[in-house]
Amino acid sequence: MDRIITNYNIRAFIIFMMILALSDAISNAFISISLGLGIIYILYDLYKKKNLHNFMMPSLVRNCIFSFFTSVIVASIFTYNFENIDYAIKYIYWFLPFPILFYLSKDGISDKIIIYPIILSIICTSLYSLYLFFTLPAGSRIGGFHFNPNFYAVMLIMLIPFVLFYTFSIIKNNKFERIIGIVTVFLGCFSLYLTGSRGGVLAFILSCIIIIVLYFVYNKNLKRMMFLIFLVMLIVGIAMNVGFNGGIFRSYDMERIYLLESSYNMWCDYKLFGAGLANWDDLYQNKYVLPEANEKLIIPHNIVAWFFSATGIIGGFGFLILISGLLYFFIKHAFKGKYNYLYWAMIFAMFSVTIHGLVDVGITMKASNRLFWALLGISTASFYWNKENKQN
Repeated sequence: MDRIITNYNIRAFIIFMMILALSDAISNAFISISLGLGIIYILYDLYKKKNLHNFMMPSLVRNCIFSFFTSVIVASIFTYNFENIDYAIKYIYWFLPFPILFYLSKDGISDKIIIYPIILSIICTSLYSLYLFFTLPAGSRIGGFHFNPNFYAVMLIMLIPFVLFYTFSIIKNNKFERIIGIVTVFLGCFSLYLTGSRGGVLAFILSCIIIIVLYFVYNKNLKRMMFLIFLVMLIVGIAMNVGFNGGIFRSYDMERIYLLESSYNMWCDYKLFGAGLANWDDLYQNKYVLPEANEKLIIPHNIVAWFFSATGIIGGFGFLILISGLLYFFIKHAFKGKYNYLYWAMIFAMFSVTIHGLVDVGITMKASNRLFWALLGISTASFYWNKENKQN
């Protein structure tokens, strides 16, 4: 019994459950229970060790995160509105998976504990999507277990890269896992296509091309880079000729432009601290919505416009520092030393969710926000798994 109940096995169980819960994001109870278990373990471990060593992280990552949350909180405080402050605090609560998974993973964890729950999540939701594909009317946009196809697309474009790069890392070593990985990536990509999320599909394609360029320029293999880019574009061309759920062009396309214009007008009036995270909806509906706009939406469907209009220059630059700093950190270390699939997967996921966020919700949605921090927590923890790589 003592061999089963070890600190490592307890950590592994909690990490597995947390990743599975956050990847599906269909049960708040499941997420709360897994987060609660993580907090209980950490409190017990801190009591035993009596030090905060496992919370120590690379300075660049720490500073980017601190800058982002400080800027959002400060901007919200200076709107002198408690609802805005409360909304900002929600962002901190959604951040909780990062410190928990970083702490639990820092001492090392099996790749299978990270990847298997992601594979399980993608396969289960994809199989349900296939069921809906064959039972719903032709052309229906499919969101798996999620009520909104765009929300499902955000989750997929962050999860698929982790299975993809893990499969690359074991492609010569484990035939069974290789097959499972390839099938999972295929199912995930097909489910992404079924969502009809143009922003999600475009973000995934562009991120794929960016990663190919980064990887093969670094490895000085331009011929293979051009071949893979051509292959990606060929697959995209075939998919587009087959058809796209919801169509390529839609009646509400101009609404996004109207939202951007309204967001800019709002920012012009609240340049430094923004209109407020909780105020944005009411202000847009009552003052800034353009006469030609038909959709009465609650966010600008552009994550940069969201942070600049809702939290001003303070919060807007805080968000830009967060994304650019984290990308710099992971790209820098992906190009150094031994191949780490988590670095490449996180780079892919960050590009995807940021590009998608330029035309949709991105990480402003609770489920995608928590998943982003969870994946970032594990990827950052992997920095310490290679003892030769301890430079900030």
